[in-house]
Amino acid sequence: MPFHFGICARAGIIRAALHTPHLASQFDEKEHAMIQAFDQTINGTVMQFCASIGEGPTPHRVIISRADSAETLVILDAAGLISSIKAEIEEPEKLVADAIRKVQNDGLIEKALDTGVIQETSL
Repeated sequence: MPFHFGICARAGIIRAALHTPHLASQFDEKEHAMIQAFDQTINGTVMQFCASIGEGPTPHRVIISRADSAETLVILDAAGLISSIKAEIEEPEKLVADAIRKVQNDGLIEKALDTGVIQETSL
């Protein structure tokens, strides 16, 4: 998935340039993708991740991946009517921030790293 590697690499550069330790956001007009880089401590090690709105005509999924590779860890899909409506009307920054909160609270990044299996859940 080279698409995610390029996005995460740019988000990491933006985070470093802004000197923000936890979150950096970018709306890349060329790619039409909302990107948010974030740090999370996994087993005592701070790791960098990216969350981006998936490709498509509507924002119905958020993809969490490692910032240093193309490895997708978690896919959050808008399943059902309410989630789909929420994804359509919510600001991209809030949609991505909510997705990050959910995967952190549910331990989905750790589970993906431990099992090697992409975790899937609803937005």
